[in-house]
Amino acid sequence: CAVVVVGVVVVVFGEIVVVVVGGGVPDRESYRIMGERSLDDVVFVGPVTDDELPHYYQHADIFLAPNTGKESFGFIIIEAMSASTPIIASDIPGFASVMTDGKEGLMFAPKDESAMAYAIKRLIENPGLRVQLGVDGRATVDQYRWDRVADKVLGYYEEIGDKSKVGYRLEGIGSVHRDKGDLDTALDYCGRSLAIREEIGDKRGMGNSLNNIGIVHKNKGDYEKALDYYERSLAIREELGDKYGMGVSLNSIGIVHENKGDFEKALDCLEKSLNIQKEIGLGADDLIEATTYLYLSYKHLGRQYDIKEIHTLIKE
Repeated sequence: CAVVVVGVVVVVFGEIVVVVVGGGVPDRESYRIMGERSLDDVVFVGPVTDDELPHYYQHADIFLAPNTGKESFGFIIIEAMSASTPIIASDIPGFASVMTDGKEGLMFAPKDESAMAYAIKRLIENPGLRVQLGVDGRATVDQYRWDRVADKVLGYYEEIGDKSKVGYRLEGIGSVHRDKGDLDTALDYCGRSLAIREEIGDKRGMGNSLNNIGIVHKNKGDYEKALDYYERSLAIREELGDKYGMGVSLNSIGIVHENKGDFEKALDCLEKSLNIQKEIGLGADDLIEATTYLYLSYKHLGRQYDIKEIHTLIKE
């Protein structure tokens, strides 16, 4: 068991914590061995969301991927490289297709526990090598930018039949194109994301896709279409009871009304958004940021409030 091998290394070197991320648990024999050897510094965090994963990559001194096969594309290797984290990985085709042994990390034969232990020991004892592998990995990852590798990544998720991941990645690619100003391409990817999420009945994902399509239309200056998508997103989030999402949608709708010059509607939506954000306990900085357009609506309507007074409202 890879966990046991790593745990033994922990015992040898001390002051090392092994964090195991993902589904599944060790078998009974592995637990027995860990108990006998007092491997208390092995932490199982279980499955994490895609948004949480970068935190684990960025705070790891070494990323270990002891997979034994089936990975047709080394997406997790690319994620680790993007965080400048040195890698130790099994030499399987999916991983070998994106990294080179000795350049971005160290590779070992699948299921060769001795070779894996040696690679771990080598990186622990050589911080300079860890830094160099991290730097080289960060340089390599540029060739796997979304706009270069998108179809290959999507093909991987389609191959394993994970439509939820396909929808999530399509939305992410759309957001990248939106931030680059390529709005037509962004609409294409976000629209494909929405279609997949509708197909599998992922309502939370549908709400996110609709909201992102609304953002693209707003950036294109098509406020009517933006309102349509924002309002459809709001309806789904209300159905789900997603208070945070409702606050986001209402704020987005209010901003569009603000841009259109309909300040009464803007004020109504922005105040509802602010009340929801207060209710769910967002931090003061988030709430203060949310008052910017509220202040503008007050100003355009001739209300005698200044920004400091509105900031005071959020503390009540």
